[in-house]
Amino acid sequence: MIDLRTDICCVLITLIACECAAADIFHYRDREGKAVTVEARLVASGQGQHVLELSDGQYRIVPQAVVTKREQSDPPTPLTADEVLEQLKKQFGGEAGFRGRAEGHFVVGLILGGELPKSSESRVTSCLKKAARFQKSVEKTFLSFTKRMRVKTEPPTHPLVLIIYETDADFEKYHSSLTGGAGLSSSNVAGFYSPVTNRLVIRMTECLTFDTPLHEAIHQQVFNQHVLKRLAPTPAWFNEGIATGFEGNSDKVSRGPSRVSVRYSRLAGRSRNVDWESLVADDNAFRGDIFAGQAYVHAWSMHWLLVTKYKKQYPRYVELIGQEMPLAESDSKKRERVVEEVFGKSVNDLQLEFPRALASALRRQKLPAPKEDPVGTLTLQSNLADIAVVGLSDSRGQFLTEGTLRNISLIRPMTFHVMAITNSGRYAEWVLPNVGINKQAKLSAQAATLKAAGSRGGRTRSFQLLVNSTTPGSREAKRWESGDTPKPRVR
Repeated sequence: MIDLRTDICCVLITLIACECAAADIFHYRDREGKAVTVEARLVASGQGQHVLELSDGQYRIVPQAVVTKREQSDPPTPLTADEVLEQLKKQFGGEAGFRGRAEGHFVVGLILGGELPKSSESRVTSCLKKAARFQKSVEKTFLSFTKRMRVKTEPPTHPLVLIIYETDADFEKYHSSLTGGAGLSSSNVAGFYSPVTNRLVIRMTECLTFDTPLHEAIHQQVFNQHVLKRLAPTPAWFNEGIATGFEGNSDKVSRGPSRVSVRYSRLAGRSRNVDWESLVADDNAFRGDIFAGQAYVHAWSMHWLLVTKYKKQYPRYVELIGQEMPLAESDSKKRERVVEEVFGKSVNDLQLEFPRALASALRRQKLPAPKEDPVGTLTLQSNLADIAVVGLSDSRGQFLTEGTLRNISLIRPMTFHVMAITNSGRYAEWVLPNVGINKQAKLSAQAATLKAAGSRGGRTRSFQLLVNSTTPGSREAKRWESGDTPKPRVR
């Protein structure tokens, strides 16, 4: 997911851009009118904008109109991993709110949600080590794939940064500050890679399976191994298609793009509201909550087909889209033309070919059927909780619910507040104080008798779960335990 506000505003600028190797000292005034001096490599310019690459690999977008002076200089020396780690520590509040680790050209930072007890320090260290192993595994598997597909790569110029937020609230606040509400809703984003900051940012919850981090780490590899250029109008279907092609097992990558994805292959037949021609022509389907899920399914489908059935043509296509320059204008007709010229078929013909190819591959690979939850059961991972709740209506029409919750924080005990909210606006709630790491707590049987604000009543047909968490002993935890809990509102 690379749909950040800073990315969008730059990509949509219509300009004639060129990637430059020049390094200069730029003097300019920021939005508050303060004088700023920065040493950077000029990546692209046009129609009033400069894109500058800083020594840590981040991009800074500066309007040409605010530049007061530009001096020629040698290219800035890229920071080392240890130097980037120190930079992150200063940015996120030092020892009080940050822990980090540097290994090779990888940097991992953990943004804490509160004061960390000494007993949790060893767990934090283990978490950081696991995340670093994950990054190395991703790079090894990605380079193996590109070598097998004869796709050219170059080593990363700057350290690759992974930021982990302990709390969902802090993650969503940071994501919203970058997007300004554009693109996917922050609550629907598990992690993202930004081509502007060049950083991979995830929730700590995702460190259990590294499912979403794997997807976003592939984005980071694609750009930092110089397969594609950051902020270039690369087709989103390809960028997301190659990322969905990798699947993991904890901190290891277990499946690459040439293998059938259990998840996406099952969804492929159900996703009918997005066609491949529109997917190739523009990136709109990936930018909102409604069709984004189906767009990712089709992106996987098209990429898998090209990797498995058009292996000889694939590296040529990657080479061509890799030549797109940062901030260049997107051309829908050119996108379709390149696909047709390289693969010798129209986009529509490729889509018609996919079902038969997938059916044949499924038979060969003998993939297991996905497990489904029992009727009336909801499972959810949210705010460091892995939760399963069963709900049913009795003969009197009263909704009864019970379940279990497991603390999936990797570093500390947590206090949880859980609500099971019915479509009628009635709800049940639980407060579970000080649940130990990886410990399970019971959600005792309750009737949904509490009434949410805005409730209109009616027959109960469905329910949803809402989970909040905080550190034990915090003011929020004490409020919950005293009965002052969050109240839902039905809209």
